[in-house]
Amino acid sequence: PQWTFVRLPSSEPFTAQTHRFLALVRRLGHQLLIRFGITPAAHLVHGTTPLWLHTRLQLAQLAREHPELRADLVVSHDWHSADAGYAVASVYGAKFSVDVHEYAAGQYSYDPEWVRLHRPVTVAVQGHYLRRADVVTVVCQGIGELIAKENGLAQQPVVIRSVPFKTVQPFRP
Repeated sequence: PQWTFVRLPSSEPFTAQTHRFLALVRRLGHQLLIRFGITPAAHLVHGTTPLWLHTRLQLAQLAREHPELRADLVVSHDWHSADAGYAVASVYGAKFSVDVHEYAAGQYSYDPEWVRLHRPVTVAVQGHYLRRADVVTVVCQGIGELIAKENGLAQQPVVIRSVPFKTVQPFRP
């Protein structure tokens, strides 16, 4: 009873023309990032991805329209939702956390196209929000140490292992 669940609208929020414009801006952002290493271009690429843009806008609007929902802590599920979580936390004046599930910088490192096009976006956006988070949680010590070192985090991430406690199960033939 103490939890409030809110379902965001699932209808397509953007026109075909807007999708074309967003795709053009994303391509421009990729080119700026790849050719010149301009870090803000990573935010441009990520921020104009329709799903994440819609989610961020809807959540920030919901927070502004419903101050009674007041959050004390906003937890973002990995780097790709950190911008939305940060926006909501800012509206409420809440603490902000990023829960890191994978070592995102190396997740698809076997794919040269991903390394060239997507890794710079992932690394830049993740680093930006990890450094702004009040707390960063990770699934294991190794990932925590890597992201703390690579992103210059002031404090070590908190390890939260998502595994059940060991219970002996009876043999079932």
